[in-house]
Amino acid sequence: MSAKMVQAGGDATIYRDTWGVPHIYGLDEERTLFGQGYAQAQDRLGTIYKAYRKANGRMSEAFGQNGSSMTTARGCWATWTCPGSGIMR
Repeated sequence: MSAKMVQAGGDATIYRDTWGVPHIYGLDEERTLFGQGYAQAQDRLGTIYKAYRKANGRMSEAFGQNGSSMTTARGCWATWTCPGSGIMR
């Protein structure tokens, strides 16, 4: 089995096995969880970025008209008013 090692900021060590599965080691729980976040960002940065934008109701800033429906839907919950619909909560 071959492995690839990444030193995540000196706080955690990430070994990737033949199948790309990360094995994360750190001196304590905090450093190990940092390594887990680092490995997740390596694998799924686009998904994390979209989830962040979606949660903040700012999809259309990055994705134009394709993200505008999610921005409007999130805006309804964030402000308790649906933009352009006249509906108040």
